[in-house]
Order: sequence, then structure tokens, then C-alpha cells
Amino acid sequence: MAKATMSGVATPTEAPVGPQGHEESPHLFSMRSTSPWFIEFAGTFCIGLVFSMASGFSHPLATGAIYMAVTYMGAHISGAHFNPVITVTRAIVSLVANIRVKRDPSLKADRNIALETSFTFVNAIAYIFAQLFGAILGCVMGAMALGNQEDVLPRPQPGHTEGEALAVEACFAGILVHVYLVNLVSVHSQHNAFFGLSIGATVIAGMTASQLISGGVFNPAIALGILLANLESDDARNVWLYIVGPPIGALVGVIPYYLSEALQHSDDNETLPTGKA
Repeated sequence: MAKATMSGVATPTEAPVGPQGHEESPHLFSMRSTSPWFIEFAGTFCIGLVFSMASGFSHPLATGAIYMAVTYMGAHISGAHFNPVITVTRAIVSLVANIRVKRDPSLKADRNIALETSFTFVNAIAYIFAQLFGAILGCVMGAMALGNQEDVLPRPQPGHTEGEALAVEACFAGILVHVYLVNLVSVHSQHNAFFGLSIGATVIAGMTASQLISGGVFNPAIALGILLANLESDDARNVWLYIVGPPIGALVGVIPYYLSEALQHSDDNETLPTGKA
């Protein structure tokens, strides 16, 4: 029987598992295999609902708080992505790890490689559909409840250009991806109790810093949801900034993750005993 870790992946010597520690099912649409998809839908729905209803000073706090809550809720089941950018980045990390294993089969014994290879592109596609559906439904319900959502519509704020908004979205999306990978993928952070707090704090800090520049979204699913809920607004034309910017930043955010993992691996090797005393 496989034993799941915090990120839900068994060690290499244990039985084969799915993306978050569940034993693989021969049926693609079994209850066990689809539960991560439901969690991604539910979590992104909650984020979309809160993002579309909170405003003003409380907007970053409320959004960061719901990110933290759903991260703790779903980490052991789906990995708590709730963002297509994190899902795509996670799939790329898995792809790179699988390529490394094919070139050097001895890496299968590396616990970090086992964690990194546990997510497939099939799951990535399912996750993204679930996230988009959840975000759109949450934002539409928020629009129905609130009515006017002008305060939270993602758009370059007065005095700032589209390029500046794009750069800010890319920057903080990259930071968010790096924080996610370090806390929920790296073997060196397994079993920590603060992973949800790290994600929530990153969102709060990013939104507070960028609120007066880009509006602070860092999540293409939420941006698409809030704009689809307000198609009559002229700001719908700005959606491309929030779909293009975060993936660019995410690709950059992967670099410090690999650098930190390389340094950690080097430190681990240096502390290994060289012989008996």
C-alpha cells in the first residue's frame, strides 16, 4: 500500500500512485481519479466568488485568505493548484523530470524526482477545464449577487500602461509559482505546516503591491471568469494581459526553483557521511 506525503506522492519504493498519492485506478473516470478535478473546480469556484465580491482595502486580504483556506483543503487531494499557470508549470516540471529519468535511470531512486514526475499532461488538461469552469461559475454568481463589479474588473489602472500591467502580472505570477513549487513539490519542504499560509501571504502581498497598477489577478482562470461575467464592460478587451502575462512570469519562476533545488541537493551530498568514524 502506498503512503502519501504532504504533496501526495509515494516514495519510489512504494506502489505506483496517481498525482496526489491515491493508488492508480484502471478506470480513467473512477471516483478516486476524478476527485482531484472536483477539488480544483470547488477551490477555484471559491476563489472566483470571493475575488468578484470583495473590493477596496479588503480585496487582497479576502482573496489571500480564501487561497490559503482552499490550499489547505485540497493539497492532499489535488495538489491545490487552482490556477492554470501553476498547473501548466507543474506539468512542465514533471516532463523535465521524466526526460531526466530516461537519460539517467538511476535518478528513479531520487525522492525529489519521484515527486516531480507524479503529474501528467492528461491531469493538467482536466485540471485546467475544472479551474475554468469553477472560476467562471464563481465570478458569475458573484456578479449576480453584487451587480456592479467595476471595482474588481482587471484592467490597467489610471496612470499605468498595458505594458506595465503585463509586467506586474508576470512578475507576481512568477513569484507565486516559485512559492508553490518550493512548498508543495520540493522534497525538502515535505510535511511543513505553513504551505497554505505561504500561498495566501504571497497572494496578499502581490495584490496589495499591484492593486493600483494592474488590479492584481495572477490567475488567467479568474481573469477570464470576471470578464465573462461583465462582457458589457469596455474593460473586457484587456483580458489578454491577464492570460499572456502570468504564463510568461511562471516560466521565469521555475528557474529559481531549479536553482534552489540544485543548491539543496549539493548541500545534502556534502553532509553525507564519507565513512565510519
